[in-house]
Amino acid sequence: MPLAIDINKDRQTMLWRRHLLTEVMKTMQVHDLTLEPVLNPPEAEDARVRIEKSNTSIKWEWGNWTRVDITVNQSEQVIVVRSYAVFQPPEAKWRDLPVVNEVEVRFRNDNGTTACAVLQVPELTNFGRDVEFGGWIQGSVQIRLSQPVADARVEVELLRPGQHGTFKLKGDPKAFPAGERQLDILVPDDFFGIIAVVAKQHRSERLIAAADFNDYGEVVPQSIVNDRLQEVIDRRYSLAAKPKPPSLEEWLRSWPSYSHHRLAALYDLIRQHFSKRQFILDDEYLKAHPTGLLRYLTLIQCGFDSPDPKKLIRRLNHNSFQKALNSAVPALGAAMTALRTPEEKIWAIQNARNPNLQEAVNEAKNEGVPALRRALHLADKRAEAIAAWQSRQTASSVAADATE
Repeated sequence: MPLAIDINKDRQTMLWRRHLLTEVMKTMQVHDLTLEPVLNPPEAEDARVRIEKSNTSIKWEWGNWTRVDITVNQSEQVIVVRSYAVFQPPEAKWRDLPVVNEVEVRFRNDNGTTACAVLQVPELTNFGRDVEFGGWIQGSVQIRLSQPVADARVEVELLRPGQHGTFKLKGDPKAFPAGERQLDILVPDDFFGIIAVVAKQHRSERLIAAADFNDYGEVVPQSIVNDRLQEVIDRRYSLAAKPKPPSLEEWLRSWPSYSHHRLAALYDLIRQHFSKRQFILDDEYLKAHPTGLLRYLTLIQCGFDSPDPKKLIRRLNHNSFQKALNSAVPALGAAMTALRTPEEKIWAIQNARNPNLQEAVNEAKNEGVPALRRALHLADKRAEAIAAWQSRQTASSVAADATE
């Protein structure tokens, strides 16, 4: 069976697959819950990819794969920028790809299996590649972008050397107007320092080009080997990994676009559900239980109510949905095995807490919801009659003992 595996920046894997209530969710038109996510599934071993990343290129091994597509996200759209077939060299040069923060590498084989890995572009790979500095003419320097910087605001800063290798901002940054690739920035004749071109995105910023402005009014574009420039990058623009675990939002952004969008929709539904109950799940719990969260929400959509959501989510997070349900809510699990149509399953979930559910299902399975309702009504009446008879028997026994 074809698989679709996503691989995030931390090499975690995610499989999306149909589940016990997929057809029910389709019937209810809750499309965000039709597939369940499985974190680091054993099946991912069948879709292993080997990728090496350097400052100049991406290399991979073909193995059983027959096609590789490299995509970028631009304006909320996934765009294929390079495609490779198995007879081509397994390498893509960064210089042949657009200037972006990350790319997705999607592997395919003839069986329909896909594996998609998201790769962070090395921070200094594209340095200065698509930025041109003009000369200092009549007090200003013209800066041109040979192509737009995807999903980022581009600003120019004038940096004066400070003490101990630091740099101080002179004046305010000046941004490229939206959609424009050319900017004239005023540079005083007494300025000595660096003209820095910065891309700002997702509350982060990165240096994409820089030039020295010296005492003679010369503009000298810098290469990455310049020690002083390296110090600027390290001190002001380095995006070094933080020692603390990533937040939920950072974790979501670490996935390829397909998993990112589906997971974001799932967690939005979770937030909406628990905000009404004034119940909070921490980020680490949310990241560790994507399967259980989705299964829990499918039950909630059908009218199920749990007195202990956190415990139920944890129990639903492992094994198949059917097996997990058999363990967590045995009567409902048995009903799900016996019933076939989405409408019957929804009815069973709504009546999951009724102790007579299994009896009704045994009597009227596959006969439709009206028959199930009648069977449950009769089962409830029988249970009431039995309880009343037992109560009378108990009372008679107590009375007999009292007369002796």
